[in-house]
Amino acid sequence: MRALSNEVEASVGKARRKFGRAIDLGFQMLPDVLVKNQARLMLDPQDLVIIINLLMHWWDADELPFPRLSLIADRMGVSPRTVERRIKDLEKRGLIRRLAAKRNSRDLVVREFDMSGLIKMLERLVDADPAVDARRTAQEKGRARSSPFAHSDHV
Repeated sequence: MRALSNEVEASVGKARRKFGRAIDLGFQMLPDVLVKNQARLMLDPQDLVIIINLLMHWWDADELPFPRLSLIADRMGVSPRTVERRIKDLEKRGLIRRLAAKRNSRDLVVREFDMSGLIKMLERLVDADPAVDARRTAQEKGRARSSPFAHSDHV
């Protein structure tokens, strides 16, 4: 586990060299497969920005994100109704699911977003990508030159 921690620390160091103090207010991990396959996933630019906002609020795998639609709308410079319509469309396509309102551990009433549909679709895209098998083979043979955080230019 320590080796992964060292790799994460190295990645944060690279991000800091690249973006400077801009990362002091936070940054997020975003799978390349999402960005590279946005057309295949039929995500228009607004859909992608909404998903990025949802992912920005998803800190732990077992704690679903619950940003207010008005917050996302303010960030995007659109109306909350626009975000609501796009969320409903993403739900119809099975990418996300907005759960019923509930009280969270801090006694706030929130509506969480289940991102499992998106994750399953992204994993299917990874499984279908021949670059994944090539990378696994190279790693198994000890010839991998890149870290697990390296970017594939395939697709």
